[in-house]
Amino acid sequence: MLPLKNRLKKEKDFQCVFNKGRVISSDLMSVRFLINGMDNTRVGFIVSKKVSKKAVSRNKIKRMFREMMRGNIEKMKGGFDVIVTAKGKIFEAQSEEIDETMGRLLERSNLFK
Repeated sequence: MLPLKNRLKKEKDFQCVFNKGRVISSDLMSVRFLINGMDNTRVGFIVSKKVSKKAVSRNKIKRMFREMMRGNIEKMKGGFDVIVTAKGKIFEAQSEEIDETMGRLLERSNLFK
């Protein structure tokens, strides 16, 4: 589980990242990020009903995203709000491929130290 200080939870924060942030995408997911002016990086996850109608499947993907991000949060620069959004092909991919894709997207967005 991500520490409380690293969670992006408020709708206004999500809207700010969607309106002003930059986007880097792959066929499995997209990463939106924006400088937040704080010391720590906050992360939020979105898996919409377009990806899967079943809440069980959506929650499984979110748990997988959280676990992958927990391993990467120490390597990331501070002061960013990040939103990871799943796409429809996420269910066709293996866990290792999803982890590799997330790492590659975070690296391309210059969020690593």
